[in-house]
Amino acid sequence: MSTSAFDLGVEAAVKTAAGRPVMRDYVRHSALNAGQAARDVRYLLNHPDADDVAEEGTARHRLESIKRRVPNLANNALYTALPPQWHHTPEELADMDKGTAREWFLSGYKPWKHKIKGDKS
Repeated sequence: MSTSAFDLGVEAAVKTAAGRPVMRDYVRHSALNAGQAARDVRYLLNHPDADDVAEEGTARHRLESIKRRVPNLANNALYTALPPQWHHTPEELADMDKGTAREWFLSGYKPWKHKIKGDKS
């Protein structure tokens, strides 16, 4: 696992009762969700499920894509801000140690291209 200078600075952050570094977990989790939100913005007008409703490239397809992307975008934006300790177990957060914040962002943005070694998701 590579460690960025930013991650090293965050390493000394306060730890939770479970012994996990709060800021490191927060930054990596937020990076993953920010990557997912960025993907939603990038593909706002093109959602694969909209293909069942209308032909790709049509106004109706774009509208259906927006209707399907906006809830995901809102969800990803919300979870970018929420502390991950509120909705993940210490074991789940420990999986975030497999990559840097940058790697998690890229994994959220283009999961088909950027894989984190050892990540099962």
